[in-house]
Amino acid sequence: MDLISHPTQGAALLLVLMLGIFYALYFTFLVKLKKWHPQLWLHTGLSVDSPVKVMVKAWVITGYLFNKRYDSSGLQNGILFCEDRRWSLILAYYFALASIFVFILSSLLFGLPGG
Repeated sequence: MDLISHPTQGAALLLVLMLGIFYALYFTFLVKLKKWHPQLWLHTGLSVDSPVKVMVKAWVITGYLFNKRYDSSGLQNGILFCEDRRWSLILAYYFALASIFVFILSSLLFGLPGG
């Protein structure tokens, strides 16, 4: 039997892949941000939450990077850190979001496998 024998299985695989990439990139970014740039971590407005708790607030970080709010921190090393990772994190967020819509659309058009 084929691994992907139904369009929605492909969409589900895409969803899992995109969410995995998204969470890996964001978690790594947040851990390094808190460890290497604690002042910038506080500047994000995330307070003292752990990176695991912050993962739920992905839009806060995406908005922070998208709008370049880190520029106002005055922390040159932190600004360079964010600038280096900015587009990969923003793209990961939007690709993960798009994969959710692809899965929902596939489920509506083709139904669920075996259903």
